[in-house]
Amino acid sequence: MVKISVVVPCYNAERYIVDCLESVFKQTKEPHEVIVIDDGSTDNTKHCAFYQMDNKTTRIFSNYENKGIGQARYVGVAEALRGKCDYIAFLSTDDAWQPNFLEVMCAAAAQNPDKIIYSGFTICNEQLIPSQSIIPMNFNLRQEDFHVWCYQLALRDNMNVNFSSILIPREVFDKVQFD
Repeated sequence: MVKISVVVPCYNAERYIVDCLESVFKQTKEPHEVIVIDDGSTDNTKHCAFYQMDNKTTRIFSNYENKGIGQARYVGVAEALRGKCDYIAFLSTDDAWQPNFLEVMCAAAAQNPDKIIYSGFTICNEQLIPSQSIIPMNFNLRQEDFHVWCYQLALRDNMNVNFSSILIPREVFDKVQFD
């Protein structure tokens, strides 16, 4: 059985964190664990996350001061790698997954075990009305080429994969770190 650690970095996200975590807990494929990193929030983010958490699988960590989303992700990845996860998925607090997201991603991972798995996503407004669907390019991406590809797309302002729509094998983190 594939084990997925979900890393949720957050900063002053009390407005979104409950819906974000609810979308994780309603997955048809349950994650192995959910790691919430409160990056020095000054609002009620941590309280809202505690209220929403599933005690069996959720751990919450806090930075005492805001260190940025990269550092929060790094802390989450480090915690995930201490466990027995096979893959790491990220979810931004202002994003939510469809109920079958992890199930579909796991099926794709089973067919492509040495690949980073990514999906399209839909951009919605505050009322959750879709405004744009992003369909990623279809190509054969090796793990070692992922960071180069992201950098090239970011330079062209054409990034069509976001952190909330990828599933990354744990082995990638032996080669890549967040700055």
